[in-house]
Amino acid sequence: MRAAELIQQLTVGCAAALMMMLAAGVMPALARPTALLVGVSAYPSLPDHLQLRGPANDVGLMRGVARDLGIRDEDTLILANNGVPGAAPPTRAAILSALDRIARKVEAGDGVLVFLAGHGARQPARTEDAAPRSSDGFDALFLPEDAKSWRESDRVVENAIASRELQQRMDAIRARGAFVWLVVDACHSSYLVRGGALSVAGEAARGVDGRDLGLPATAIEEAERQGIATRGPPWGGLMPPPAGGAATDERTGGYVAFFAAQSNERTPEYEPPGGEGLRYGLFTHHLVQAFQAGRDASFGQLGERVLQQYARRGRQVPTPVFIGPGLDRSWTGPVAARRQWLLARDGDGRVTVPAGTVQEFGVGTLLAVLPSTSAPDGAAVGHVRVTASEPFVSTVEPVEYGGKPAPNPAGLQGAAVHVVSSVLPADIRAALPQEVGGADPGAGRIRDILTPLALPWIRWEADRPIDADVRLVAEDGRLWFVPAGQALVKAGSAAAGSISITGGDGDIRAAAASALERIAKALRLVRLTNAIQNGAELAGVSLSLDLIPARAPNTMEPVALPTPALPVEDGDRPVLTIRNKGDSAVDVSILYLDARFGLTPAFPENGRNNRLTARTGVLRFDGLTLSATAPATVGRERILVFAVEVGPQQPRLDLSFLAQPALTAPRTIPGNPLRLFQDTGFPLPDGRGPEIGDGGRYWSRIIELNLQASP
Repeated sequence: MRAAELIQQLTVGCAAALMMMLAAGVMPALARPTALLVGVSAYPSLPDHLQLRGPANDVGLMRGVARDLGIRDEDTLILANNGVPGAAPPTRAAILSALDRIARKVEAGDGVLVFLAGHGARQPARTEDAAPRSSDGFDALFLPEDAKSWRESDRVVENAIASRELQQRMDAIRARGAFVWLVVDACHSSYLVRGGALSVAGEAARGVDGRDLGLPATAIEEAERQGIATRGPPWGGLMPPPAGGAATDERTGGYVAFFAAQSNERTPEYEPPGGEGLRYGLFTHHLVQAFQAGRDASFGQLGERVLQQYARRGRQVPTPVFIGPGLDRSWTGPVAARRQWLLARDGDGRVTVPAGTVQEFGVGTLLAVLPSTSAPDGAAVGHVRVTASEPFVSTVEPVEYGGKPAPNPAGLQGAAVHVVSSVLPADIRAALPQEVGGADPGAGRIRDILTPLALPWIRWEADRPIDADVRLVAEDGRLWFVPAGQALVKAGSAAAGSISITGGDGDIRAAAASALERIAKALRLVRLTNAIQNGAELAGVSLSLDLIPARAPNTMEPVALPTPALPVEDGDRPVLTIRNKGDSAVDVSILYLDARFGLTPAFPENGRNNRLTARTGVLRFDGLTLSATAPATVGRERILVFAVEVGPQQPRLDLSFLAQPALTAPRTIPGNPLRLFQDTGFPLPDGRGPEIGDGGRYWSRIIELNLQASP
């Protein structure tokens, strides 16, 4: 399978849309760092009500961050107006020229901080960009100081900087091997906002309506017609990799990107308490506070701190977005990864954590409450225990544990937690190898080795193997793991997963435990997927499926859902379109499940944004090319699709953490590990699936394909 290609809209949303539809890269250690800080407060060609005060002050804050990162003043270029000391005018030519100079001078291992504060806007996309870059028919813009109004002769906002122009320059920087940290505190969403998305006294939104730029209604209508009406997150698309290297080429630098708001939210500038009359960008001000609270945090932890600050101050909107493959590193290098979550209160006043049985939370799971998102494990200030668990959310209660008193529930809003111990039901049934007429040589020894193996998520079915979810068979020096209802196949693309049993007892026991853990996770996930799609619905979320056949690559054939296993051939391309017309944002994940219990994330990957905004969010996923020839793969294949409702100030839910390799086959089968998997009968879950409540917070679909070789 070739690399997945995601097309998402470039709309009126945040100027975040301008920069970061960047392919993933390897994170090198940073050498000499560079910074470009842009703050546009004054717009001579725009009316008085669109003048800003905060960007000039934001630049001052970010200059301090740059110094703390070790960026020398002589390596920091400031483009700003409204009297910023030492700054040059933030014109279109100056901004683009500065990025060009950075691209020429950086080397592999350098770090580049790019900060943009000012107004964002939009204009109709060029025809050639409408599909690959702007699925809603619009280009996102950043407005420099000399931005003017719509120019009908060449159909552009004069002197604005379009997303494609900034994309080209960011590609050039990363193609040199430099790591980029992009921070954008600018937004324009008045085209999407319908009444009160942000209406706070004393705050000014950083966005320019097309009417203020003179865009004629006919130009807007034409752009809407040529797009596919996808007004979801504009910053998450996977664009072509930088010239000279593939997306995973070690020569290509990595990135993280911080955006002040989702595409249907406005981000304001405001006067903070004790601000002495000065205005700042809400996002920049909180980001700098989060940075100063601990500079050893990963970028992901830094973003979580910002969300934590918003939540504790009662901020419902906007919700910042943090993306990129570098979220698990800091400016100076890798940071030990640790999965953690932020607590919240639901409408009934219960304390909840946005993780559930999919994350392997069960009733009794113990969580440590941390004083900050980057605090070490031993710094817990208290603990909570799960009292009820659904697929993607759990209810918790404070408990006394480890000599620490139960924390006050009133102080848990926005607190970070991580798992101390997990409790899962023994809901996966496994059958030990049988000794029936000598048909299973070596079964007795393997039974003796595995019998004392106590796995909390496995229930051994010693006497009724027919009821097992997976049957263990010891033959030919291997222990085979055979899905329920299937015959043992030992060779070819349909071969069952297996481990070697020629080693010592301890090695066999450890390998079997690891295999059974993967099997349990895969089976539990598919059961949950099936139970969710047959149970509660998430209002407004829908999936449509089309197929681009290899025999007619210029056509797209709609597929009615639900459907039995869809017959497909070598080279066909399925196209998934997920729409969110509900009142809440949702996070979308797409996984592949193979016959050997492997789970491979298809979307999102490398930290890309997967949040679909309320009412207008659309994801079009069309990057899969089915292959039955390299290697030969035929039979059933499955795609699991999830959408989960998210509340204000919650980090993105990305199910990529569920990834696990397939169990070993007896022979290595070459090929792209991201191909759709051969599957000759991984059974769908039966009536033993879990009960799913009617909370309406999540949605899933299973898509089955019956892949055949081309005739």
